Amino acid sequence: MSTAYEAIMMQAEACSGDDIFLKNGTKFVRHLAEDQALRFFHKIFAPISDEGLRLSEQICNFKLPCDYKTFLLRCGGATLFDRSFYIYGYDPAISRTLRLEDQRPVFCGSAQNEFRTSYPHSAENGWFAVGSIVLEKKLWVAVNKHGEAAIIGFDRIITFDSFDVIINQTISTLDKEFRCQSISEEKSVLIQNILLNDSNYQTDIAKKTDR
Repeated sequence: MSTAYEAIMMQAEACSGDDIFLKNGTKFVRHLAEDQALRFFHKIFAPISDEGLRLSEQICNFKLPCDYKTFLLRCGGATLFDRSFYIYGYDPAISRTLRLEDQRPVFCGSAQNEFRTSYPHSAENGWFAVGSIVLEKKLWVAVNKHGEAAIIGFDRIITFDSFDVIINQTISTLDKEFRCQSISEEKSVLIQNILLNDSNYQTDIAKKTDR
């Protein structure tokens, strides 16, 4: 199996077109709309800084799983599949310009408040949101101190052995439906159902306190 970073880069290479690579390592893959300067199919951000790594462990409040930490040292966050799959970063700076050099991944620290409000029981049980899948509604991508990963949403917790596994399987599922293009709202509902019901996924029902 590929690492999470390798899976993302293989997907980026498959969808390559009108790409822009910055000196800091950030990659913008396949520009989608001439009238939207920042709309790319994939945005793969520069590796996390030492300060960002320290901040990540402060926010997470437990030792990062090895594969997730390795990912951050190669990729500090990503926005994939035309803003449908986010892997959060640890740079709290907010860009208010259209300059590509100023763009940042979604800040993980800000996302935790929403996750804890939406799924307090999961947060109390040690799940920490590191990303989200935004289709019809938001599904959370989370890790815990045991190195496990999960998709959390619609009162369901779909567990995976690791961060690498969840990224590989989610990219595989999304790739089959997107095919390097934007999708309709109707198709986004279909993909969401696939993610929540795919027989390859181990499924548990979240407790009703997470409603």
